[in-house]
Amino acid sequence: MRTLFFAAALTCSFANSAHASAWVNEPGVVRAAASMTHLSSGGQFAPGDANGLTGPLCVDPVVAGDRMPYSCVSGGRFVVTQLTVDASIGVLQWLTLDLKVPVVVDALFEDDVGRTDASGVGDLSLGLRAGRTWSWWAAAGVLHVKAPTGRRNFQDRDVAIGEGQWDVESGIRVGRSFWPHGWAESHQALRVRLGNRQTGIDPGEEWVGAVGVGLTPISQVGVQGRAEWILATADATDFGTRNPGRRLFQLRAGVFARPTEPLWVEVGVAVPLAGQRWPTGPTWTASVAWRFDPFR
Repeated sequence: MRTLFFAAALTCSFANSAHASAWVNEPGVVRAAASMTHLSSGGQFAPGDANGLTGPLCVDPVVAGDRMPYSCVSGGRFVVTQLTVDASIGVLQWLTLDLKVPVVVDALFEDDVGRTDASGVGDLSLGLRAGRTWSWWAAAGVLHVKAPTGRRNFQDRDVAIGEGQWDVESGIRVGRSFWPHGWAESHQALRVRLGNRQTGIDPGEEWVGAVGVGLTPISQVGVQGRAEWILATADATDFGTRNPGRRLFQLRAGVFARPTEPLWVEVGVAVPLAGQRWPTGPTWTASVAWRFDPFR
């Protein structure tokens, strides 16, 4: 079982709640967000090629989806701290452009064998949302493209900043406002992950989804929760070997505040409950978003 760590991919697989929305921006309005994310995990949900593994740290044979150490012999810990900068701007009444820039501040993997670390700018994403609003409802079609701009080495135990291939994600977001008491929203998308012939890696397609609600029991202060999942719809190919793709089901909870109308501040945590090829540790996030019109 070859072990790779895609730092930026783990903390960017789901859009941050402070800026991702079924509601498009008004023309000329910019929404900028910065999120600091931290993940520390001493194990992973076992991938398909880990079936049957045993060792000093894996007494019973491993089954895909089990919580297991990164190595049944040497264990290990994977730690990532990342800053993600997002920006969106309304182009037309129904069209918004999105940009995501992940910056890995520090990512490391260490075990009894040694330590590997990395930092740098990850894979950039550019997309658009086309939608409309009526009454209390909003819906938007989404198209995002992720470019392989991050550093990658793809050696065993490597901490890669980029995944090394293009992703094209298309889907739909639907939201319902219960202003001033909260909202509900759903996001469903197909992520087409193109293969890389040079590395022999083809991660396969994925269904990415989330459903969530937000409540504001106190003026300008609220809580929100979401269920998020990634489900591979095709096998992945790692260096010529086919294995089941990654899977994840996790719950995310957060507390947010809006000190002023254009400002949004949030802290939260995402806890993975089940999966394959994914760290078992929680992901902590602190974010701030600002909405403004630079043309006024």
